[in-house]
Amino acid sequence: MKLMHLPIILGAALVLSSANLFGQTLTELQGKWTLKKQSDRFGGEIVQTLQVKDDQFTYKVQSKAGETVLYAKGKVKVEKLGAFKLLKATDIQGGYSETDLQAVNDDRTIIYVATANTLTLAMNFDQEREGEKAEADTYTKAKQ
Repeated sequence: MKLMHLPIILGAALVLSSANLFGQTLTELQGKWTLKKQSDRFGGEIVQTLQVKDDQFTYKVQSKAGETVLYAKGKVKVEKLGAFKLLKATDIQGGYSETDLQAVNDDRTIIYVATANTLTLAMNFDQEREGEKAEADTYTKAKQ
């Protein structure tokens, strides 16, 4: 009788351990990440900020003068694909400011590598998007 319960116990342990690993991966993305770079798309020097809190993200691009030129928010989750870690952004709303948001209807799948102080994102490898090139950027964790 006890042996019949073994597969159920092992199955439950496997589900719980994979859920724990899944949560730990999202945990490594929590916080505020920044990147300063030159951008042809936005016409010069910009600062990009990505903030992940729980399962939500906000993304902001500001000009050198501090003006917001792009703002987006949505849900985020992580998955593994072989050796790769994927950040999946869904339910995205975007616009030119936090008060000017519209549904984007374009989920994003981004390959990432996270360390304690850096987050490297490989974007636009999942599909071609007009005006956006495939690229990899390394963000630095903001001091809190």
